Parts: sequence; structure tokens; C-alpha cells
Amino acid sequence: MNEFKTQKDIQNYINSLKNCVGYLQISNEDLKEHKQDRIWKQKSDINVDFSSIKGFIYEAHFFDETLNKSIAIRQINSTWLVDETNLSDKDIQSDDEQIYISDIDDLLVKTVQIWQERSDEFCLNLATLKLQKVVFAGFGHKEKK
Repeated sequence: MNEFKTQKDIQNYINSLKNCVGYLQISNEDLKEHKQDRIWKQKSDINVDFSSIKGFIYEAHFFDETLNKSIAIRQINSTWLVDETNLSDKDIQSDDEQIYISDIDDLLVKTVQIWQERSDEFCLNLATLKLQKVVFAGFGHKEKK
């Protein structure tokens, strides 16, 4: 997990993302009203400018399909935490991927559940699958009928 201490540093990090899809939710903004400059449905080079933003990053999620990498950003107190998850390193089954319909233009949001075997004291210390985290994996596409 990476930490960024200044708004300029996190802005530079976000603007360094290339060929990503994702979204950026600001604390005092309705994402529906700012979707044109806060949601990237197609692979894009991300470009944001925080100088006119009055709120803070509530959450941001990006996905790089080429690198198969999910990026989550949250501001906690005065620090921005960035969690990068390389999905190529994970044993992901087809049923680990979930698709949800958002309330913004019926946008389909894909997530992936990351499970890991852990010893479980309630199962005679046998290895059981435990959910480690859920990550953003891009946007889905509606099937054409």
C-alpha cells in the first residue's frame, strides 16, 4: 500500500495512470452531476485538476486491463492511501467476478473477490477460504439482444 501526503502528489499519481477505466468520487459532489469528468468508461489517460475542487477524494477506483491491475484510492485523515492489486497474481475463479448495475446510466460495475486459504480455528484448524478483499475490475458491457 502506498501513501501520499500532499494533494499535488496524489494528483500527479492519478494523472500518471494510462489506459485505465474508473471513477473518482469527491466528498461534496454528486457523481451523477459530474460523470463527464469523474467517470472514465473507455480506456483513457486520466487527467484531473484538484485546484478547483473543494471536497476530498471519498473514493477512487481504476482498472488497467492491459496490466490486469486494480487501483483503489481513499483519503484517511491527511493521507491518501493507494492499494494496487495485480489480479494476474491471484487464482480468480469465474464465480469470483460480480457485476452490479449502478444508478448512473445503468453503468455495469465489475468487482472481483480475492479469497485466500487460511487456517480456521472453528473448522479444526483446517484451511478454509477467507475473503481478503473486493476490488474494482472495470465496467461491464450490456449484452446485445
